[in-house]
Amino acid sequence: MSAPTRRHLSPHHVRGVGCVALLLGALDPLEGSWIVLAGAVALAVVARPGHTAAERRQDVLAAVMIAVGVAAMWILSGVGGVGGPAGQPVAWAITLLPYPVGWLLAIWAPGRPRWGAPAAIAVGAWYVTIAVLALRMGRGEPGFLLGLAGFGAAVGLGSAYVTWRQRRRG
Repeated sequence: MSAPTRRHLSPHHVRGVGCVALLLGALDPLEGSWIVLAGAVALAVVARPGHTAAERRQDVLAAVMIAVGVAAMWILSGVGGVGGPAGQPVAWAITLLPYPVGWLLAIWAPGRPRWGAPAAIAVGAWYVTIAVLALRMGRGEPGFLLGLAGFGAAVGLGSAYVTWRQRRRG
């Protein structure tokens, strides 16, 4: 009788799970931030064959940026958020920028599954939808919501471009 083979999680599978975490967590930027952070860390830790030092630094940078942005978001949320009578001035929203920039670096990085960028188009559309609905209902700071809509449009268009480039390369 032969010994059972050991199963291990391949880097390919970890990259797939990391991308899924980035996409699912992004659907709710606050509550899903821990899922996004876990996915980014998984992508930064896992090496893939042919991974250059520059690509590895980009993965680590994306994870660090997401961690800094998530920390800023939870701190701001804890002190009342931004805008409105109870919140901080809207200018404090700039401290949140490392989170979405790191997310974009992580999702668009070389070596990600080919379905990652096309799926990010849906995330961009989701952000635009959230902003439009909140504006129509008169909820939230208009400047922040317009920024969210602009970010969603940038994610969608950027992801469409990355998808086009991936398909063009073959």
